[in-house]
Amino acid sequence: MIVVSASGPANAGDVLVSDVLSPLLDMSSAHWVCIPAATASCDAGSSGAPNGAHASIPTGSSVTFVVSANVVGDPNSESITSTASAITIGDTNPANDSMSLQTQAVIFRDGFGSEGAGEN
Repeated sequence: MIVVSASGPANAGDVLVSDVLSPLLDMSSAHWVCIPAATASCDAGSSGAPNGAHASIPTGSSVTFVVSANVVGDPNSESITSTASAITIGDTNPANDSMSLQTQAVIFRDGFGSEGAGEN
């Protein structure tokens, strides 16, 4: 989940959002949706990562991008890192335009599903 907000002093009129997905995620299965808070707007969603998605965010408002994809790699550390950025013209604080998030990924473990698989 990526939350982009505008804290002011001016509205963020043309925000460009991008998300670099981990190579452990299958880009062909990835898709995203954007949920705007009141008075904000954003592209509705698409397949792949939200690279180049647009949003318009008034001061005090936000948009939330929800991204999902199948895990195709073997996350040895059981975590997947994704890096998102949001840029806009006239941004007075570019230091807060990107963030990396590490998400715990627990894939089926050995023995999962052995009960109830049609065996009595």
